[in-house]
Amino acid sequence: MKSYYSLGQTQVIRVTGEQRHDFLNRMTTNDLRDPVPQSVIPTLLTTEKGRVVDLLWHLERGDESWLVPSPGMSETIFQQLDQFLFPMDRATLELDKLSHRLVLVVHEPGSPALSEWKSIPGGIAWPVEEWFSGGELMLVWGGELGATGIQQNQFLSDNDFHRLRLERGVPFTGSELNGQYHVQELGLLWAVNFSKGCYPGQEVVARIYNYEKNQRQSALVRWNKAITPKPPARLTSDDETAGVVTSIVRTENGFEGFGLLREKMVAEGCELHLNTADGLVPVTYKPFRRAKPKGLKTGA
Repeated sequence: MKSYYSLGQTQVIRVTGEQRHDFLNRMTTNDLRDPVPQSVIPTLLTTEKGRVVDLLWHLERGDESWLVPSPGMSETIFQQLDQFLFPMDRATLELDKLSHRLVLVVHEPGSPALSEWKSIPGGIAWPVEEWFSGGELMLVWGGELGATGIQQNQFLSDNDFHRLRLERGVPFTGSELNGQYHVQELGLLWAVNFSKGCYPGQEVVARIYNYEKNQRQSALVRWNKAITPKPPARLTSDDETAGVVTSIVRTENGFEGFGLLREKMVAEGCELHLNTADGLVPVTYKPFRRAKPKGLKTGA
C-alpha cells in the first residue's frame, strides 16, 4: 500500500525562451543544456560559497521548462534567478499565480519506479529515487486532492515522515536546506554535474570535492534519554565541538536526528555527546552513504 505526505503548497516557476536551458544551466548545479522531452532533472540552487538554498525539480514540458521549488521557497527562488536574468539571455521567468500541493508518494519496496514525469488524475508525478528512495512526487493542481483518489488514512504523520526521511539521509527545507550547509556535507552531490560550466558556488563545490576538503559528514544520530534540544543542537567530544543536529524526531526507543559531524571525529570513531542545558547526552551515529557527482572524468 502506498503512503503519502503533503509537503505543502508551492508555485511553479515557468521558464520560456530559446536560451532558457543555457540560463538555467548557468544558475544551478546540474546539466540542463539539452534536456529531453518529458525529462526530470534534480538540480540545486547554491550560494557563492557553495551552500544549498534549495533542491529544484526541472521538468521539460514542450516549449517550457518548469522549476518546482520546495514549498515556501518559490518567491525566494524566483527573485534569486530573476536578478541574474538579462535581455541578452533570451529567456523569460514567470511565477505561477496559482499554488499547487506537493505530495510525496512512498511506495512499497520493489514497486516499479517512474523514469519521467507523467500526467495523473489531478496533476502530474515524477520519480525522486536519488532524493527519497522508493518515492515519487506529485504536483496536485490547485492543491485539491479530490481528483487524486488519495484517502486521508493514507497520509503519514509528521513524525513518521521525518523518521523515514532521516533514515534515508534526506535533508529538508528549513532544517538543512537553508543556505548554511554545503552541497557535499548534505550528501547532495548526486544533483551536481562536474562536466558543465560555471554556476554560483561552482568553484567551491569542485574544490571541496577534488581536494577532499569537506569538513563535515551527514549521519543518523540516535540517543535514548528523553531530551529534545532545539535544533541546531551542538554535539561535542571531550569538550571539543563535533558537529550539530539539525532535525530531531521521536522513535519507539528514544530520538533520532540529522547530524552534521566533523569528518575527522567520524574517521577516528570518537564518542559524541549532545550538549544540552541538562548536561551531556551520549549519542550513537551512523554516517549516510556518500554520493558521487555526475560528469566525472574517466578514472576520477
